[in-house]
Amino acid sequence: MGKGIHPSGYSNILVSSIIIILLSTGIVLIPIYLFIKIIAILSAIILILWVVLFFRKPKKIVESPIDDIIYSPAFGEVVVIEKIFEDKYFNEERIQLSIFMSMSSIHLNFMPCNGKLLKKEHQRGHNYHARKAKASMLNEMSTLIIQSNTGKQLLMRQIAGAMARRVITFINENEYAKAGDTIGVIRFGSRVDLLLPIDTELYVKLGDKVKGGWTQLGKLKY
Repeated sequence: MGKGIHPSGYSNILVSSIIIILLSTGIVLIPIYLFIKIIAILSAIILILWVVLFFRKPKKIVESPIDDIIYSPAFGEVVVIEKIFEDKYFNEERIQLSIFMSMSSIHLNFMPCNGKLLKKEHQRGHNYHARKAKASMLNEMSTLIIQSNTGKQLLMRQIAGAMARRVITFINENEYAKAGDTIGVIRFGSRVDLLLPIDTELYVKLGDKVKGGWTQLGKLKY
């Protein structure tokens, strides 16, 4: 487990715990078999711990990030690496690298490089499963345009999934952050996309497990 709980999770943990405790208490008060009551209590404890785990802080974050290195913005699995044509912000070919966060992953999001946030846009949308390609276009998401200290720009998307219902971004436009800084959270979900310059040298492959704010995904050329 990480070093404590991130403040963004306090209200979620409190509300979820109250609901779970009330439901389990209601079951316990019903005149039913004792083993069912025991199962209800144990289930409540497991569910509360599960909610807490979503918002745990990671054990380690890079302390001295290198300007031309791209670090993982999330904990999870690399599920997409492909070349696409991005026609809204860059109007050029880019490398898309997508990280899927499982139900057991830390769901905080991290700055992928040293740099400044140039633009932030939030889009309401659907809640398709995050592994599906259409999630990158149709789901609720926040899109961030980041300029690294190298001068290169990249796009980061926080994408809600089937279980997620809210994407939160802490960083504001024109703010500077270093790689590994916590810049957002996807509550109970689910995927982060990076659109990198086409000449980025990648260090990871499909199926690799990555750690937010720690794993080096690749190197920018400049």
